[in-house]
Amino acid sequence: MLAFGLSLSAWVFTKVTKPLLQWARQQGIRLTASHDDFLIMALPMAPSRNLSRQHTQMVKEKMLQLGWLVNLSKSQLLEHLGMTLNTKNMSISIPGKKIRSIRRQAYHLLYQAEVKVKQLAAFIGAAMATQLGNQCNVGVVE
Repeated sequence: MLAFGLSLSAWVFTKVTKPLLQWARQQGIRLTASHDDFLIMALPMAPSRNLSRQHTQMVKEKMLQLGWLVNLSKSQLLEHLGMTLNTKNMSISIPGKKIRSIRRQAYHLLYQAEVKVKQLAAFIGAAMATQLGNQCNVGVVE
């Protein structure tokens, strides 16, 4: 366990996980690592739900082979990169708080006399980030 309050801990985590992430990507597994969570993704095709589960199992097995301690208890809801992940039904949703924030940004942009490029870019980025909920099925390793 690393103390993530320390700036060095994030660096160590990145260095330790890099070989695992490289191995997974060589296997065709799409994943990200954030703090102590790994998110395994599959594109929305017919077998994608099973593929996501298979990839999740492969990553878990590799982590155990490498001596990692893997928390096998399943949490049903978790937040990752501003999205709510439901590991029970393997879905991603956009939290109401995020939707309200995007609506508020749109309202402010709509009624401003002038809009700065930076403000518009921030709004477009936030709106486009919600597309993740429509594009992937999910597996989570904690």
